Amino acid sequence: MWKILKIGGLTMAAIALLVIAAILGLTNTDIGRERVRRIAVSAINKSVHGTTRVGRVDGNLLRGITLRDVSITDSAGAPFFASPLVQARYTLANFLSKHIVIDALGITKPSVVLD
Repeated sequence: MWKILKIGGLTMAAIALLVIAAILGLTNTDIGRERVRRIAVSAINKSVHGTTRVGRVDGNLLRGITLRDVSITDSAGAPFFASPLVQARYTLANFLSKHIVIDALGITKPSVVLD
């Protein structure tokens, strides 16, 4: 009986370590951040009548994010928003409780066209 519990405990610990490694891989590596960027841009483009582009994602995605070369155009291709740098700081707990709370937001040289 103890042997089964020991094997089960070791299996659960190994699975937990793999999950933690996957989360850290998605949030702290260039490959993971690129994957998150592609998924997010695709999801946004499905829900807006235009095109959203993000050149690069930097930072630790568990605490904050830095977006480079962000642009949003309308369905006719006319620019709506553009910025070379958008930075946001947040806590993961708010997202897990289904709330979007941004603690700090910085936008460098924004260009907004309202037509």
